[in-house]
Amino acid sequence: MPDQDQHPDEILETATRWEQPGSDQIGVEHIELGAAVAAGRGARASVFTLNVHDIRWWPVLIILIAVTGLIGYLIFQLRPTQPDKMQGQFNVAVSEFVVQDENEDSVQSEDGRALANYLYQQIRTNFEELELQKIVPYDIWTPEYTGSIVGRTAAEREQAAEKKANDIGAHIIIYGVLIKNGKDSDLRPEFFVNHSSFQEAAEIVGQHELGSRIRLKLPSTDQIPSIENPALAGRVNAVSMITLGLAYYSIDDFENAIRYFEQAENENRWVSTAGKEIIYLLLGNSYVRLTSKGKAPQYLSQASIQYTKALEINPDYGRAQVGLASVLFLLAQGNPSQTSINLAILKEAAQRLDEAAMLENQPESANLETKIHFYQGMIYLAYHFAKLPEEEQLGLARNEFQQVIEDFETGDTRVKGVASHAYARLGIIAGEQKDFDLAIEYLKKAIDQASPYYEMEYNSWLANFYLVNDQEDLAQKALEEAIAIAEANGDSESIKRYTDKLNDLLDSP
Repeated sequence: MPDQDQHPDEILETATRWEQPGSDQIGVEHIELGAAVAAGRGARASVFTLNVHDIRWWPVLIILIAVTGLIGYLIFQLRPTQPDKMQGQFNVAVSEFVVQDENEDSVQSEDGRALANYLYQQIRTNFEELELQKIVPYDIWTPEYTGSIVGRTAAEREQAAEKKANDIGAHIIIYGVLIKNGKDSDLRPEFFVNHSSFQEAAEIVGQHELGSRIRLKLPSTDQIPSIENPALAGRVNAVSMITLGLAYYSIDDFENAIRYFEQAENENRWVSTAGKEIIYLLLGNSYVRLTSKGKAPQYLSQASIQYTKALEINPDYGRAQVGLASVLFLLAQGNPSQTSINLAILKEAAQRLDEAAMLENQPESANLETKIHFYQGMIYLAYHFAKLPEEEQLGLARNEFQQVIEDFETGDTRVKGVASHAYARLGIIAGEQKDFDLAIEYLKKAIDQASPYYEMEYNSWLANFYLVNDQEDLAQKALEEAIAIAEANGDSESIKRYTDKLNDLLDSP
């Protein structure tokens, strides 16, 4: 209703503000004003009422919804997306730590992600400060990308880590369990080295513990004060150095790998009684690899020292037992074709293998049983070349190597490198028995599974068997292949060695 106190002229002014220019129609806000307006404009004028509810809003709403949907779609399409695979040549994935109670049941907590983010930031910072990207292109995934490695037991988590590593193309996955028991919290850090990324480093692939449990003060944030958790800060720094060492290990730069493993060893907030044996294992492996790469036997004694330190901390450490046995074998005699042998050291190596074979609760991914078979076969082969007056050693060696092959051919690709060496030794055994066709067949299989270095070496062995089998043309091709591989790898020392051998072959009458 119009205001009863409103003057008639005001009413008319209000009513006619909706007048349509050039039209006999006048819009009014109230139907009660219609008669007065019509009377003022004459009988021809018609009146319509204008109500806000009569406005057609739905076309506007549809346009707004469409525009909003388009903007949302564009934002969704343009947002950064997580790739399916990691992109670097050395890839580290940090998993959110699983949080469990004292009964190993999973519980909801933000602490697992906070701890993982803290570790991720430390690794990324160290990689960036050292400009590792210039040496080996790397990719690091956050816990948000990696997700969780779930499992009640270490064995279950090991299987989950292996699957995750293969799925995303990670070289290293760092994960673990945070156990909350009342006011106390313990972190059990672990990591997994992917065998498909370290195919020629069978000594380090698989699951590892990053020391014993760490007692923590929680709740925590992404920035964990080292003053409250010094053991955690020390372990995180050591893990970061270990990861850097593994990056160099992956490109056969064992000098720098040792450098960073030693920095991890020197982290005084991680005491040796807190499961520091992993560092000594990695140092021992690096010195063995340095020996093989540079043909420098002086590093073997240092490798022996490192493995011994690991076993002093943990006498049941199967990887270190096998590592020490391999070093003792090399110290006893570095080449199976040699006739001189330190029998006492060789027997000590065999004893270490026997002790390792009796150990229980070893990580499945360590493949200790397969490695033990291989080194036992090597010892029997050494006994044969030393012409020891004992039972037939070649048969015993053959049985051990065939066990390695059986493990590989049943689908365990983690032992690919070990299988390559076992095929080559079976070729040696066949050659000793004058079955050169069989020897050639075994060497070809060894080459198919070998790393570039041993692919060259085993082509050279293959050439020897072709020569004694009166197939000089094939011997020449095998040596030419070895030279081509050496050239592709920029290995001038190997190029010279195989070229000299090829020239001797071509110059022979």
